[in-house]
Amino acid sequence: MDAPHQEIARSVGVTDAQLASIQQDQIQSFAFNVKERKLLQFLSRIAASHTLSRDHFEEARKHFSDRGLVEIVAVRGFYYTVAMFASVFELESDSDWSEGHMLTRS
Repeated sequence: MDAPHQEIARSVGVTDAQLASIQQDQIQSFAFNVKERKLLQFLSRIAASHTLSRDHFEEARKHFSDRGLVEIVAVRGFYYTVAMFASVFELESDSDWSEGHMLTRS
């Protein structure tokens, strides 16, 4: 995770221990509560295969409502799309994240 993402994560309450766990791919870390671990597990599974087995879907439904799962997938999809645009059009952040989110072609 690069510095701007870490800054944003910290601004919404993500701890240094959680950031370190994510960077080390330790999503089962005790730095996260049970629901956070289930969220990271769900996101990891859909990122890897862009699908989800029936068993994994039912497991996710134990922790999140159907609406919550739709929102999680929608947000994940949105940021995947943003990352693709940034990559395809070679966009870089041109300002301090605390001042705004301006992207310019490098």
